Amino acid sequence: MSYQVAVIGAGPSGSIAAYILAEKGYKTVLLERKKFPRKKTCAGGLTYKVEGLLKSIGIEMSELPIERVFERVKVMGYGKEIEVEMDPWVISTTSRSLFDKSLVDIAVSSGVNFLDGSPVTEVRRKDGIFELLAGSKLEAERLVIAEGAVPLISRKLGIRNFWPKGEVIFALEAERKGDFKDIEFRMDAVEMGYGWVFPRNGKASVGVGGMSNPAEIRRRFQEMFGSDGISAGMIPIVGNRRLEAERVYLIGDIAGLADPMTGEGIYYGMKSAVEAARALTEGKSYEDLMKPIIEDLSLRRRVASIVLPKMRRFFLLMVDKEEIAERFTWASAGKISFRDFIKWVVFRFPSLVPSLLRALL
Repeated sequence: MSYQVAVIGAGPSGSIAAYILAEKGYKTVLLERKKFPRKKTCAGGLTYKVEGLLKSIGIEMSELPIERVFERVKVMGYGKEIEVEMDPWVISTTSRSLFDKSLVDIAVSSGVNFLDGSPVTEVRRKDGIFELLAGSKLEAERLVIAEGAVPLISRKLGIRNFWPKGEVIFALEAERKGDFKDIEFRMDAVEMGYGWVFPRNGKASVGVGGMSNPAEIRRRFQEMFGSDGISAGMIPIVGNRRLEAERVYLIGDIAGLADPMTGEGIYYGMKSAVEAARALTEGKSYEDLMKPIIEDLSLRRRVASIVLPKMRRFFLLMVDKEEIAERFTWASAGKISFRDFIKWVVFRFPSLVPSLLRALL
């Protein structure tokens, strides 16, 4: 079977890319190695900016299996606690297995051919097309690779290698039953990271993640949440790397687009899908279209390099100056840009300028 585009990986970024391409009239196949619905290690949190992105491509949040919506978050640690609110909301929570399945269904309704349980075991270029082996043989003029954090197909094509040290967040996650009330971020859970509680209906996703030693993250997770039902994942963060090759586009986790401050990846994966589809359909440079996102994430990484090693100090500063916590939440949720947040801090608290300048250089 021949296609104009093959999208490899049916997470949010892959499904969004396939959906847009099918809407534009491209004959598209979406390949997924696991049978759907499948379990996915993820906290299942969607920030406010996801809603605007989805709406811009014709998808309403009401079409998706959102379980709870929160207008405030609770941030705690080192014996202190602060609550931050944002109008209309900050974070919504969902089951990733159901969320991903709903996006696949939307893509299929737009004409995408979805093949789950079809791992791509071989891919090669031949006579200007790609030949793929995914149970059966397929051909495609272009590839959109959304294979997740582990470079399999992208490595076969010589575009991506294994992630260098310092560019991956390691995370452990599990579900716990109970009547959980608040979104919680626990800033003293582990060095160079944090713990979380994301309530859903009758349960919560709990986890610990960061750039600390994985053994230490596991130890702290077990202390905080027990040892049952733990799943592990890694989250690649922004780095200086290629996002495209000839007729190949990398999106989502394999593009390394997570926020190094928070670990958020769903929004950035979806945004990369939108820009890759735009590059493909409009004949533009995908990397050029992604420059604003890469610049924003790179700024966050420079700030994270200062904040994460000194989390206690910065968290206590946010408790003391609640405006900073509020504006940081706005920047994380997409109400304001991260650069505008930095500018505001510089103007409002000039004593912090030396540290912030080091982040901006």
